Amino acid sequence: STLFPYTTLFRSFGIDALESSHPVSIPVKHPDEISEIFDRISYGKGASIIRMMDKFLTEKTFRQGLTNYLKELQYDAATQDDLWRHLTQQAHKDGTLPQSMDVKTVMDTWTLQMGFPVITVTRDYSGSTALVSQKRFLITSSANSAKKEPQPGDPAYRWWVPLTFAAVGGDFNNTDPKGWLSEDEESKQMAGMPSRDTAVIFNVQETGYYRVNYDQRNWQLIAEQLDRDHTAIHVINRAQIIDDALNLAKSGLLDYQTALSVTKYLSKEVEYVPWNSALSGLSHINTMLKRTAAYGQFKKYMLRLVEIGRAHV
Repeated sequence: STLFPYTTLFRSFGIDALESSHPVSIPVKHPDEISEIFDRISYGKGASIIRMMDKFLTEKTFRQGLTNYLKELQYDAATQDDLWRHLTQQAHKDGTLPQSMDVKTVMDTWTLQMGFPVITVTRDYSGSTALVSQKRFLITSSANSAKKEPQPGDPAYRWWVPLTFAAVGGDFNNTDPKGWLSEDEESKQMAGMPSRDTAVIFNVQETGYYRVNYDQRNWQLIAEQLDRDHTAIHVINRAQIIDDALNLAKSGLLDYQTALSVTKYLSKEVEYVPWNSALSGLSHINTMLKRTAAYGQFKKYMLRLVEIGRAHV
């Protein structure tokens, strides 16, 4: 559903980007603890990573593996590993997951540790490759955390990340992974990038549970494309671009000039989800500027977007 990012994914990100988050899967030692763990992480993140799994396995494989799991264990108690086993068997049978990979290894990185990554894409414009790296995203201290030296015993916080991407004008309906970052890889080279004057968008339809940052030129290409013809980018990815950019800026990983550049096109946007992303992200700027001399300019900017946008409806 187009509304899934707004109703579930974005809201889960807000909590899961805090150092006080918790894993989806938590051992329960007493029945009284059960109610305490059913929060937005359990439901929202849980639904988001199941959606991600459905996409990287394909819906056909996921449904058949789930059917096999329910039939075999219909009268027995089960654990999440039982589900991972049946999905792996079906994925290997269908050829939708490499034989060298299994669902448990992938999903344990998403269910047994808190948080999620920001994927940074740095393109080589002299060729058709990009360096893709992962690092845990923290909403308040990502920039400061990046400067800290890791200490002995610190969690690695790396994931098995399904990488999907599309060039503007390309296929935004294909959500099959074009590669993976494993939990042992902080970064890797990806081939298949478009020409130097064409923007690339990672996390097609935001099926992966991660944020995306880009090099400065690709952000510029994205902003120019949105202004020229925003409909060339899938509506979910338009919402993702805005949500990621404003949250990256809030965390000090992206300058606000670049983040705001992907909102300038909104005067032409008539879809609900991108506007919701924008209003949610811009509300932080509104709060920060409210008692400053710059607030008048911010109000003028917002009024221009809304007034011109109204004329397009």
